[in-house]
Amino acid sequence: MLDSWSLALGGLVLILFKILQSLLFRKKRSDRPIFSLADVLPPAPHVADQKLRDKVLKQGFSSDKVPHDLDAIVIGSGIGGLSAAALLAKAGKKVLVLEQHDQAGGSCHTFIEKGYEFDIGIHYVGGFGETDFNRILFDQLTDGQLEFVLTDPVYDVVKLRYHSEKKASYDICYPKDRWICNLKKQFPGEEEAIDKFVRYIREASKSKIALGVVKFLPLWLAKIVVKLGVIDWFIPYSKWASRSIQSVLEELTDNKDLRAAFTYIFGDFGALPSEASFTLLALLHQHFYRGSYYPRGGASEVAFHIIPVIEKSGGKVLVRANVKEILLDESASRAIGVVVEKGSGSVNVTAPIVISSTSVKTTLTKLLPEKVGKHAIQYPVLSRVRQGYACFQVFLGLNASNEELKLSAQNYWCFMDNNREEASVQPVRLIDQACKLFPQIQDKIDLVVIGSPLSHNYYLGNTVGDIYGLHHNLERFKLEIQALLRPETGIPGLYLSGQDVMCCGMAGAVFGGVFCASKILERNLVNELAQVMKEAKKREEGKSQKTRVSKGERNGAVMNGVHG
Repeated sequence: MLDSWSLALGGLVLILFKILQSLLFRKKRSDRPIFSLADVLPPAPHVADQKLRDKVLKQGFSSDKVPHDLDAIVIGSGIGGLSAAALLAKAGKKVLVLEQHDQAGGSCHTFIEKGYEFDIGIHYVGGFGETDFNRILFDQLTDGQLEFVLTDPVYDVVKLRYHSEKKASYDICYPKDRWICNLKKQFPGEEEAIDKFVRYIREASKSKIALGVVKFLPLWLAKIVVKLGVIDWFIPYSKWASRSIQSVLEELTDNKDLRAAFTYIFGDFGALPSEASFTLLALLHQHFYRGSYYPRGGASEVAFHIIPVIEKSGGKVLVRANVKEILLDESASRAIGVVVEKGSGSVNVTAPIVISSTSVKTTLTKLLPEKVGKHAIQYPVLSRVRQGYACFQVFLGLNASNEELKLSAQNYWCFMDNNREEASVQPVRLIDQACKLFPQIQDKIDLVVIGSPLSHNYYLGNTVGDIYGLHHNLERFKLEIQALLRPETGIPGLYLSGQDVMCCGMAGAVFGGVFCASKILERNLVNELAQVMKEAKKREEGKSQKTRVSKGERNGAVMNGVHG
């Protein structure tokens, strides 16, 4: 039980936080609104012409294309970089985004081979209902031009022991109530464990508040809050964040298939159940409670519709622009621009603000001199949290329609065993696996493309073939580490964005961009966006009410006519 001194201290910290928040993120009268429902326009017809798309996504770098009087430069055009750039642009800033690949988008880009288009990153996202926070944010980032469609209600299928006679298949569906009901039907006798798991998710998901608080607070205050354990007085953060997924589930149930149905999704954050925090699993399950979505037209639509927003304020997104170092002033104490490789030479591009949306490791150890990088706020993290696992992908081009092949808009998670730890290291021939699961594709394979760890290094600028940046293990989710993984680096003029600031995935990376823009603009964009979300909900409620009234009036007219 908390004593009166602890409560008093906690109250004092909260008051101090509110005061600092009002001082640091005070919206000035002169500040232009960044978010407005008026900016959300009806989606224009889909642009399928590749030449027109390339004019947006493949604008090659040259010194004469660099805008004058830049306010900021962003290294990398993944969603973390693009979102930060777009938010600054909506605040009237002129931003240049530089991408080393030949097209913009980072892990949101697609590639075309023999007429087949493949997404390399996004396979589904959650939280994109009409008035959900993520949807409102992306509507603002794209002026309403990016559409999201629901996948199949059974959005994930878990296949266990698919190679043996003891094979099993479990459906994962939305919305939340249907998911719970379906689990109980598939696992009779495990109702209590399932109810507990859902309760654990609800408790652990409160942790996302803590993750935001320690990044928004000034570092000195965040360290005090973490040291005193203040967060745990109000949110059960450590209770769940400090425990591995495996340890929680081993206490919850002895049914290994049920454990697999709970944890199958660990591939979405690239850490084994024995390594990852239960909080991460909870946030991911909650992410899909209201539905699983996919961008209409594919992942390249993300960059295609954000880039025009950046250009409205005079900015540019240029590709084939490999940044080899961050420019520093004469005293090596402030970031003042970047050096871009160009042929056998290089081009210096200057701006008062530099944002790196590449990994923390690359930023501090490759783009900065060692004597500068080691003084960054995030530098101690590199010795405590390693890079994530390398990834291997196989892309198949199938010479047949979905109707012919009878394939649904679902993800299949396939394991040789219900022990995900062991199944994750068992060698599998991926094409053979796919043909075993879907025999109908055997004779329809027209193209095979391999994505190796070297591909990820080459196209995404990674270092060890990883796709999720810093490893999503227990160490990373300690609050003392989360407090360090913030946008400001402690090096004046240099900020970070992307998945290392928050967490992996499109939603995690885009909020890295939101936090970064908030710090630069000294505005709490999360709160400002929440206000717009409230307006959107009121508008939707108004529409629903008008529809109900209209239906009632029509029904009344019919009734009166019959009566007469």
